[in-house]
Amino acid sequence: MKRRKSRIIGSLNNGRPNPMITILEINQIRSLYRAGVPIKRIIQQTGIARNTVRRYIKEDEPCKDRTFLESQTERVRELFIKCEGNCVVLQRLLAEEFSQNITLRKLQRFCVPFRQEFKPVKTCTRYETAPGQQMQIDFAEKTLILGNEAIRVHFFVAVLSYSRRIFAKAYPTENQSVWLDGIESAFRFFDGVPMILLSDNSRCLITEHRKKGEYKFTGGYWFFCHYWNIKPIASSPYHPQSKGKVERAVRYLKENALVGRDFSDLNELNTWLEQWSLTYADNRKIDDLIEGLRTPKERYWLEKKHLRPMDRPRVAAVREETRKVDSSGLIRIDNCFYRLPSELINKDVQILTDDTTIVVSRKGVFVTELDKASSVYRPPVQEEKEAVRKSHQIYMDERYCQNALQRPLSDYAKVTGVW
Repeated sequence: MKRRKSRIIGSLNNGRPNPMITILEINQIRSLYRAGVPIKRIIQQTGIARNTVRRYIKEDEPCKDRTFLESQTERVRELFIKCEGNCVVLQRLLAEEFSQNITLRKLQRFCVPFRQEFKPVKTCTRYETAPGQQMQIDFAEKTLILGNEAIRVHFFVAVLSYSRRIFAKAYPTENQSVWLDGIESAFRFFDGVPMILLSDNSRCLITEHRKKGEYKFTGGYWFFCHYWNIKPIASSPYHPQSKGKVERAVRYLKENALVGRDFSDLNELNTWLEQWSLTYADNRKIDDLIEGLRTPKERYWLEKKHLRPMDRPRVAAVREETRKVDSSGLIRIDNCFYRLPSELINKDVQILTDDTTIVVSRKGVFVTELDKASSVYRPPVQEEKEAVRKSHQIYMDERYCQNALQRPLSDYAKVTGVW
């Protein structure tokens, strides 16, 4: 077997292989490779080790890419911001505009200064709570296929801050009654009531948020919290990190539970969400803050004994239905008719009904809110008949309604002697 000899310069390196090669030799390696000479023949001609030859050949192309990126720095930065920091899309745009096939990793390294400028990284300190102390709540939206139609669905999401157990429920719209129904549904799902409710600054719950943590709750939400003996807290405006656990749960819901699935209606969707919460969400791996407890299911059994029992009747009573508007633009709810806009005639609408209000939506888009008592539709014909009947009543003066000759019965009783 023929043994390959390494290049030796004895006078310069005491008879040992010289680890350094000159710029001239590097250029020779690259020029031979560009001319189409195989790597094996380059090694034989130059006498340089195979790994060294491969290294300088591999570094030849990155030099071209780096030169191109540096020459087009402003354009690359502009496209990077346009792509919202997505280097995969940026790579495609550069290939279409400049015919440059730059590897993704090189492009990501070059765009590190732009990323820091585009989206500064903020370090946040994790805030942990005791078992049974806090529950975070939020609402999310996503367009789904329900009954072969694209409908905007609203999701109520709640998460126990200690165990990270998730509850989700879908609604056709978002209002205060839906918030309260979602909270009580979460109490029943978690089989207990926490001490604190942490929410965002939704208008359904918060009417005013001032500086220094001063906020004013709506009357219905304030009564609800007093009824369940819960302390309500509103997070800081434009600071989602203050309720990061439920924000992460919302993202997990959208990326895991709602991907690649179609549903016939909201009932089927809510059934799947409950099943998903009890299986996939409860068994996901999370940070090992407590040794041996890695899943929300394991942590929940430790937290459950710290939750207060749900020993009172529910306050919120929300009923979700789908009704078809008739040819007159009316819908019937609890034996009463209500008029809707004419563009909804012969179309299906989603209805949320509580004790006082009726919220109507169409494919996840809010339509109107009706008062259950005062918005009842009364036909104009009936009103006209009532007006005609009142107009035909004969007015008589009270003086003519009395007979001056009429005697009381006591006078006749005295005469007859019968009392």
